Amino acid sequence: MSETERIKYCKEMKKLKRKEQKNKSYNKYKEKYNTSRIRSPKSEVSKSALYKRNQRQKMKEQKEKQNQYKRRSRDKTQNVRQQNNQNDDIPNAIFKNKMAKYRALKRLKDALPASPSKKQAILKHYMCVSPTAKQSLKRQSPSLSEKVLENMKGFIHETKQKRNYDARNAMHVISASVSGEKIQKEKKAKQRVSWDCTRGDFLAVKEFALLF
Repeated sequence: MSETERIKYCKEMKKLKRKEQKNKSYNKYKEKYNTSRIRSPKSEVSKSALYKRNQRQKMKEQKEKQNQYKRRSRDKTQNVRQQNNQNDDIPNAIFKNKMAKYRALKRLKDALPASPSKKQAILKHYMCVSPTAKQSLKRQSPSLSEKVLENMKGFIHETKQKRNYDARNAMHVISASVSGEKIQKEKKAKQRVSWDCTRGDFLAVKEFALLF
């Protein structure tokens, strides 16, 4: 082999070696770049599962808040109804709902005569004779004892909120003063009173009388 051929051969070998080194480094950094840029299937599944879990937790919290709001609104309306029933002269617990009250009034209207003057005469006579109506008139004009009881109720409510030793003693004194023997006898006597007509019929008559 001549000198020129040997030099040419060495140059070609160097080129091939250099090319192999470039390809090797290129493939090495290409794999590293691809692994850093592309997520593995395992990481994708875990992130999607985490997202779904967070969504379920948010929906659960939102549903719980809605249920709490419904419970609060239901309790509030129930308390308002109880207060309205307590403020009325005769409790409205006789009728289960407005529809039952409407049906009772309709039956009463159908049973009464068609003439307005006869209706007024019948209702006037009934209101004068019925003992239930007399009791309702007494309730409409509260006596001094009822006002005293209302004041005592307010005082008891305020005393309960304090929750201390003096308030407890005051509560004992009040409960002893309103729970005597005469008061207990009066309560039992009122419970034994028999009414001539039902309270439901009286309410229907009273509501109908207000129409005239």
